[in-house]
Amino acid sequence: MIELIQRRLDTYNAAGPVEEEQAIKEILQEIALYALWRVGFFDVAAFQGGTSLRILHKLPRFSEDLDFILKKPNPEFEWSSYLEPLLEGLQEFGLKSEVLDKGHMDQRVKKALLKDNSIANQLNLAFYRGHAGQKLNIKLEIDINPPEGSGYEYTYLDFPLDFEVCH
Repeated sequence: MIELIQRRLDTYNAAGPVEEEQAIKEILQEIALYALWRVGFFDVAAFQGGTSLRILHKLPRFSEDLDFILKKPNPEFEWSSYLEPLLEGLQEFGLKSEVLDKGHMDQRVKKALLKDNSIANQLNLAFYRGHAGQKLNIKLEIDINPPEGSGYEYTYLDFPLDFEVCH
């Protein structure tokens, strides 16, 4: 499956190490979205924020976070039930990532952190040369108390495979 990631990276035509790093982070974000979709995450949450503008609407910006909002308030929400399936989904694409639950009981925004250096270890990436221990970090944040009146749309994405995202 790493070939699929390489083909996707090639479509970015990155013009240097910074663009290459941003491209590979976005690819990792898309695979994470797919893995979350597979476990029903978008039944309870919606994708929002800067990364959603980039991925869903092709706006020329880059964001390192995956921001979400619950469809209904749930102060008991925990990332823990989604993190192991997220890792398993990433493993299906040849990635050996790690996730850390950074959420605290009293926070309105629950956080987790996805770390990966397996992509860079498997592909010949310019930004990674000389930085063998460097890990790509993607923050996952979810607002557990959404404002009333939020509206949702659904969009199909085709990478890494076809799936639907609530946003």
